[in-house]
Amino acid sequence: MRWWIGIIVCCWAGVAWGAPQELSVSMPAARALEQLLALPETGGSPAPEAVAEIARVVRTLPDGSAWALPKRGGISGAVSVFTVKAPFPRVVSYAYHPDVPSYATMPLSIRFQEWTSEEAKEEMRRLVGDLAAPRVVRGVEREIISPNLDTGGYYEYLQHRTVSLSLVSGTPVLISVACQDQPSSVGKLGLVVGEDRDWNYLFSNTVGLGGFLGWVKSYMYEGCSMTVFVPEGDATRVASFKWLRAGWAEINMVKPEHILAGMRRFAVDFRAVLESPRLPPLAETITLAKKVRALPEDRLQGLVQGVLAPMQSQVRNRSFAASLENGEYRRTLPHEELVRLVFLELWKCRLGRASNPEVCGDAVFSTP
Repeated sequence: MRWWIGIIVCCWAGVAWGAPQELSVSMPAARALEQLLALPETGGSPAPEAVAEIARVVRTLPDGSAWALPKRGGISGAVSVFTVKAPFPRVVSYAYHPDVPSYATMPLSIRFQEWTSEEAKEEMRRLVGDLAAPRVVRGVEREIISPNLDTGGYYEYLQHRTVSLSLVSGTPVLISVACQDQPSSVGKLGLVVGEDRDWNYLFSNTVGLGGFLGWVKSYMYEGCSMTVFVPEGDATRVASFKWLRAGWAEINMVKPEHILAGMRRFAVDFRAVLESPRLPPLAETITLAKKVRALPEDRLQGLVQGVLAPMQSQVRNRSFAASLENGEYRRTLPHEELVRLVFLELWKCRLGRASNPEVCGDAVFSTP
C-alpha cells in the first residue's frame, strides 16, 4: 500500500472457502490493466483512458465482492473490492504519507514498509499535500510482511512501485502499482500471538514454516499488484488486484483463494482504523511517529519489555517462550522493530483498543 493495498500475505494452507468465480474482463479493461501494471517497468505516466476505464470498473463491481482473475504469465490472480466509510483525502493521506508508519493502517499485514530513497518520500509528501494536482511518483520499497496465520511464515523483499494521482472528469483517482521481480528472502518463522486483531506478532530468524512445514525453504518468487482508490461521496471505494507466485522448490502453491485470504485480512483493520471516530488528525499521527522514533534505545527497550510481558502467557511455542522469558528476544530486536512495537501500543491506546496501560499516553515520552 502504501503502497499497498495489493500487498498480500501469502497463505497456501488452511483456507476455509472454495475457489472464487473468475471475473469476466472486457477487452478495454484488460488493455487498461496491462498498461497500468507495466508502469513500474516502462515508466511514463498512466494513459488517461486506462485510468478512466479502471475507475469505471471499480465503481461498477459490487461492494464487498471478490473474484479470481485471468492468469498473467501462468500466475494466479484475484481482485477484491470494498468501501471505506471515510473521505478520499483521509484514506489516501493516511495510506500514502511517508511519515505515517505503514503498520498504522495495515497492522495485520505489514511489519515494515518504506521507500528506499528520500526523493520518493518527498514526492509522496507533495502528492498527498495536493490531491487536486496530478502527479506520478516512482521508486523502490523495502517490505517485510507479518506472519502468515496458517504457516507463521514471513518474508522480506524489494518491489518497484509507481503511485499516480489522476483526474477523471475532475475527480481524483489514485492508482498504486507495485511489482516484485526478484525472489524474497527465504521464509522465516513468525508467530501470531493471541487473536490476529490484537496486532501482536513475534519474529525469529529460523528458516522454515510452522508445524509439519518446518523443513520448507519457501519464497515469494514474483508478484504484481495494483490498488485503486476512487471517491464515492463521503466514502472511498478501494479495489486490490494481485498476481502472486510463491511456494518452495520453484513450485507455485498460490491459488486465487489464497490471495483473497490475504486481501480479507488486510481490509479488516484498514477499514477499522480509517473509519474510527477516534482516529487522530494526520498531523498528530505524524508527530506521534516522530516522537517514538526519537526515543533513546534504552527507553525503547524498557517500553518494549512492557509490551512483550503480557504475551508470555499466550505463547505455546517453546523456543519463542524461552526467548521471551530470558529477555533474549527483546535484546536482539532491530531498532525498527522496537519502534514498531511501541508505536502500535500507543496507537491502540489512541484508537480505544485493548492496550498495555504501562505503554499508553504521553508519559511514555517523559524521563522515567
